[in-house]
Amino acid sequence: MKRFVVLLVILAMVVVLVPTTTAQDAKPFEGQKVVVVTQEGRSIGGPVEDYAPEWEEMTGGDVELQQFAWGDLFEKTITAFATGSGDFDMLIFPAAWSGDYMAPGYLDPAPPEILEKVNMDDVIPLYRERIIAWGDTVYALPYDGDSHMLYYRKDLVDGGEYAADFEAQYGYPLAEPKSWSQYYDIAEFFNGKEVETAGMKAPIFGVMEAQKRGTQAFYVYFSHAADLSATRLRLLATIAAAGTSAVEFALARRHGAIGRTRGIGEAVRALVDEVYRVDLVAVVIIVGNYRSGRINT
Repeated sequence: MKRFVVLLVILAMVVVLVPTTTAQDAKPFEGQKVVVVTQEGRSIGGPVEDYAPEWEEMTGGDVELQQFAWGDLFEKTITAFATGSGDFDMLIFPAAWSGDYMAPGYLDPAPPEILEKVNMDDVIPLYRERIIAWGDTVYALPYDGDSHMLYYRKDLVDGGEYAADFEAQYGYPLAEPKSWSQYYDIAEFFNGKEVETAGMKAPIFGVMEAQKRGTQAFYVYFSHAADLSATRLRLLATIAAAGTSAVEFALARRHGAIGRTRGIGEAVRALVDEVYRVDLVAVVIIVGNYRSGRINT
C-alpha cells in the first residue's frame, strides 16, 4: 500500500509541490503519480486541475484528481485512514475535520522543504498555531480563510421610519448591528414586517442565512458560536452538569417554555425544534466538552 503523504488543506487549500531541482535531478517525480482527493466542484479542485500540467512538466510526475460528493468525503476518507485501504497522497478537506485526521496520526507532517518556502509571519496566528497545526507539528499550509459577510438594507436599518418603533421595543437605537444580540433583535423586529422593496410592499424575512442540510452551511453555526465567552461556556457547563431540570430551566428562560423533557439529549432536541440559533451549538458543545473533561467548572 502506498504510504500516506497527506497535507491538510484549509477549506479550498491546494498545496502545489514544486521541489527544488538540480541538474542531476531535473525530474524528481519521474514515473510517479500523485493522487489528490477532495470534494466535487471547481471551487475546490479547480486549482489542482489548473496547475497540475505545469507541475507535471517541471517534475516528471503525474497528478490524478479524485473528487467525491461533499456528503461522502468525510466517511470515505476517515474509513480509508482507519482501515488502511486508502491510496492517495494529498487530501483537501475542511479545517473543522483536522482533529479527526491529525490527532490519531493519520497525516504526515508538512515537509520542511515546503514550509521553508512559506513566510509563516504572513499567516495570521489563528491559522498558523491552531488550524494548520496539531500541537507543535504543522500538517498543512493555508490557502483559503473564509469570512462570513453581512449585507443589510440601509434604507431600513440606518434610521428611517422604523427607528422609533425599534427603539421603543428594544431600548436602543436602530443601526448596523455590532453584536449577535443586536443581529437577532433586528431580525426579529423585521421578520414578517411589510416593507417596500423595488416599488412593491410585501412582508419580508428578518434574516437569511446559509442553512441547507448536508452542505457546508454548518460553518454559519461556527460564526454564531464564536460569540460565546469563556464565562458563558463555563456557565453552560455548570448548568449541564447540574442535571435535566437546570438545563430545561435555562433553555426555557432563554427561549420561553419548551415543555418537559427527560435528559440532556431530549432538552437539546427540544431546543432544535424551537430555535435555530447559537444556543443549540453552545449546549451541544458544552455537554460534550464537559463530559470529556475539557471544560472545568
